[in-house]
Amino acid sequence: MEIFKIPRDSYRWLLAELLVIVLGILIAFQVEEFRESIRNHDREQSILIGMLEDYEFNKSLLVRYQESLNCRIGSIISYRDYLSNSPSRTTEGIVDINAGCEDFYWRPSYPSYQGWRDLGEPELISSNSIRRTFNDFHEGFTPFMVSYTGEYRIISNSLRQARYSDFEFNVTKSLDKENSFERATGLIYPLSEIPRHLEFYERVSDFLIIALGMTSRTQEGVDRIEFLESEIQKHLNFMQE
Repeated sequence: MEIFKIPRDSYRWLLAELLVIVLGILIAFQVEEFRESIRNHDREQSILIGMLEDYEFNKSLLVRYQESLNCRIGSIISYRDYLSNSPSRTTEGIVDINAGCEDFYWRPSYPSYQGWRDLGEPELISSNSIRRTFNDFHEGFTPFMVSYTGEYRIISNSLRQARYSDFEFNVTKSLDKENSFERATGLIYPLSEIPRHLEFYERVSDFLIIALGMTSRTQEGVDRIEFLESEIQKHLNFMQE
């Protein structure tokens, strides 16, 4: 019956409308993917810039730690030589074992790293090289440095305890840096009672071994951070082109 027949042109219009709908859906998906790509691009840039700031801060702490280590090493060597080579010590030749060194211990910036990791932000970094270097620094080198620093603190405190127990001086330390003589005499007083104690020299030797190792590891940490900063900056420059 003619009443149920659909004109051939109607089929063409129907197919055309379906094609338009399908194309519209595909375009909508493409637009959303493009927007998501832009959001990820901006997010990656933000993450990398934050990392640069955090690594620069961490590097300054490592440099400060290295300076503290070098100062302590120099003062301990001077103090050891002073005790070994001064048969008749006088107040004019007195030496402070601390020599004004900062008692500073490096601590990693764990909160930043844990925040990045927990949010999955490293996975948003499109550079495989940066991700590998990032993971190697935080999962490999940093825990090793934490462990090594812990050993350094133990030996440093052990050396300090040996000095206090073996030298039998009256503790009248003054924090007044201007009165350096009073401070020094408080540290190693009286001069006639300072023994050449073998345990002290053993602990000095242990301290120097681990402290010298720490300076090497600290420099390695600085070098690693500078390499990571360089890779991040190159990637940022590439993203901004």
